[in-house]
Amino acid sequence: MNQETKDTPIIKPSFSEKVKQTIKPMTDYLNRQVNNRSTRTKKVGLLLFGVITSGICFLLIAQSLKTTMKLPNQNHDNITLPKKITPEVESPEKPITEEEIIRKYNSYIDSLNSNKKN
Repeated sequence: MNQETKDTPIIKPSFSEKVKQTIKPMTDYLNRQVNNRSTRTKKVGLLLFGVITSGICFLLIAQSLKTTMKLPNQNHDNITLPKKITPEVESPEKPITEEEIIRKYNSYIDSLNSNKKN
């Protein structure tokens, strides 16, 4: 081994470089196929691509507008949520005051402190 190989670190190619190396032959092939076509064929292909893409977009927009309008014969069931997510809250007879909340919090903190000491 010579001195140069000892000093230079081995650099592994990154994932993006591996992808580029894999895709490059395919893109070169497609590039050659397109470049061999005449200018008129390229223009017609671009025009067709634009028409097809705009047609698909138009159909998607029309479909979304059609489904947002409610038809009279469609019945939608409401989604019911489980009780675990939305528990039934019983309203207390008297509202909880701020003092009670602070007392409960303080007693909770005291219980935690006493558990730590034990």
